[in-house]
Amino acid sequence: MAHSLLSPEKVAQIELRMDPLEVYGCIFLLYDTVDMALQDICTEIHTCRRYLPVLDSVLFNGGVFHEGPLVKWSKSLLAKGINWSDRLLEALMIIKEFWIIKFLDANQRDLELRFLPQQANTSCHVDLIRKVLYLMVDDLSKDDWNDLRLLIIEETKLQSVPAKYTEIPECLLLILMSRNFIQLKKKDQRVNLSLLFSCLKRLGKDYWAHQLKSIENAVNGEQPGISVENGVENVAWRKAPSVRFNLDPENPGTILIFNIVDYGKEVVNGNGISLGVRNGSHVDVDRLQNTFELLGFQRSVIPDPTAEDIILIIRENLAKFCSEAKKSKKERCFAVAILAHGDKDGVYCTKGNLLTWDAIRAELRHPDTKGLARLLLNQACKGNSQATKPDNIEEDGVGSESDSVSKNLKDIFELSSSVSGFAAYRDIVHGSFFIRSFCKHILQFGSDCDLNQITTLINKDLDSKKVECSGVLVSMTAELIVTPKKLLYLGVPQKEKLKADALVQVWEHVEKTECMPRNPTVYLQQNEEVKNNPPDAKSKMTENERREEDSEQNCEEELGGLAHKIKMLALKLEKEKRNQ
Repeated sequence: MAHSLLSPEKVAQIELRMDPLEVYGCIFLLYDTVDMALQDICTEIHTCRRYLPVLDSVLFNGGVFHEGPLVKWSKSLLAKGINWSDRLLEALMIIKEFWIIKFLDANQRDLELRFLPQQANTSCHVDLIRKVLYLMVDDLSKDDWNDLRLLIIEETKLQSVPAKYTEIPECLLLILMSRNFIQLKKKDQRVNLSLLFSCLKRLGKDYWAHQLKSIENAVNGEQPGISVENGVENVAWRKAPSVRFNLDPENPGTILIFNIVDYGKEVVNGNGISLGVRNGSHVDVDRLQNTFELLGFQRSVIPDPTAEDIILIIRENLAKFCSEAKKSKKERCFAVAILAHGDKDGVYCTKGNLLTWDAIRAELRHPDTKGLARLLLNQACKGNSQATKPDNIEEDGVGSESDSVSKNLKDIFELSSSVSGFAAYRDIVHGSFFIRSFCKHILQFGSDCDLNQITTLINKDLDSKKVECSGVLVSMTAELIVTPKKLLYLGVPQKEKLKADALVQVWEHVEKTECMPRNPTVYLQQNEEVKNNPPDAKSKMTENERREEDSEQNCEEELGGLAHKIKMLALKLEKEKRNQ
């Protein structure tokens, strides 16, 4: 492990070679105390660091090394028995000091999977607010930062502070924290980023303004789209045309649903493991079709495609989609849903051929898609949990290890059922946890929450649906990979709200009534064919498939039909609304 190689002496070698700005970034991310961080950065600014490497090199070669701020920090935490090495590794990944990671003989991809350094909604050891602020500054151009700096100084009356301090982003942010213009989370204090929020809004930097507001609400325990204060803010936020994709209400988009269920008996993955049948995937297809129908999307389901089929169908449909969108001069969303077995490299298609994730992303990156939102939904494993699960739970992966990380692509929203390197679970009767949660939250909160917030709600839901694997309760974590210019809202039109509410109630009723068996037998291979007496279609089914078909029929009879149930609930809700 990389952290076993870390010591104050090793930190000294690293610090010798670091640029001053890199040291400032580490101090900002690592120090617990604001005043101490500010003091050390100011000291570093005062010190003529361009001569220090020469001096430090001489001292180090002589057996003595200069104790810079990072060395002192590491020794201080080491003396207290605090694990400082993981925090330092995470900070180095956030500031993209990959040469140091290589110098430490650490695996960059493993650390990316472990820390998710470029995701603003999660942090392992580094303070989340400081991480978000650092990512914000790193994303802004030099001119944008200077405009923000001048506006902050004007708002806070910090003209008396020398420019050599305020020009350093980390130093200015620490000054604002020390004077309570920015408030971090404490026992008796809520996070307050309103100064930065208002300044970013004034400069038209709506994306980061919204990110800071979302993180502030999350840390303070406020759910998006629920509190009155946040609801008002969300309304104002949605009115800004530069912030969100304003999808054409008459034709908001198209979705292609690639559903790979039956891989056949002979198809195996690269490790020689049979892919078998993905039982329960038909439930995911139904949920997606119902959800995107209410969203107004055009829908196509492609059963058991090969890798060539997927690429060709995406290419043809995307070309037609872009042409029509260009003629209409309106914003639309092109969505692709992949329901299949997968691993670290890609998705397994019919006939067992592997289609890489990058090949799918490359199709969605076509130049003609500029200005159009693209959504990629992945219900497939990106790794292997290596655990034994109950009979009614299957993985959508087939035994591989992860050593790759998905790359961010502009204007593409890639929402996956699991983080790279981990398994995605699917109930063989009720469908996948991820698709179930995605559809529910889109119908309930899609108008008020963008896809980032929807992902947060999905993960909260997934965390409550734990699966017992080898005696340990585990849950999935959905991952949203995106670098958007605008936010994506997938909201149900007002005229379809009652139907959406009724549909969610039906789904919840199906799960609660348990009209379908929760523990059907696992998929069994078909027995020998009956000679001289060709069986009918149902007799060819496996035991599990027969149980599924019977249970679906029983469920439909019990509920009186899904369409009828939705209609009845919609009428009931409409009547209650009228009476109010």
